[in-house]
Amino acid sequence: AEWRQDEQALQETLMAMNDKLMTAEEKCTDLTRRLASAEESTAKQAKRAAEHEAELCRTAEKAERERDELKDAHASEMVRLGSIYRASKTEASEAAGRVAHLDAQVAKQATLITELENSIEESRRQVESHSKQANAHAAVSAQAQEDTLAYRKNVQDLSREAMEERTAK
Repeated sequence: AEWRQDEQALQETLMAMNDKLMTAEEKCTDLTRRLASAEESTAKQAKRAAEHEAELCRTAEKAERERDELKDAHASEMVRLGSIYRASKTEASEAAGRVAHLDAQVAKQATLITELENSIEESRRQVESHSKQANAHAAVSAQAQEDTLAYRKNVQDLSREAMEERTAK
């Protein structure tokens, strides 16, 4: 009877440990699923950030070309203004108004380029942040898997010991 009580206690202990093992495996599976989801989200965000960065680069290049064109136009306009001034003060006054407009456009383009550069830098920081988050999730998942393996080994050892005790009795 005492042997049956010991066996029943061992069976209850093994069942409890098996329940804990299943819970740990479920947690590990959940962490693995969340890691995969985080990695997928990070990859999507990195892709969007890269696309956004590429678009910003194209826009910046276009803005730089436009700025260069405006600078060239400004230089040409200044040359033309010199001729106009010599020919007529009235025409020179009108041309000065056009030059001021071009200067304002150059200033707007310079502001746009600065904003685009800042946006590109922010995108890079976001990509780095997402990469760090993915690495942290991977570390948590790896630790959970290690813990699960150690727990399984303990359950197997206890089960083997129980069988050896039963065999010995």
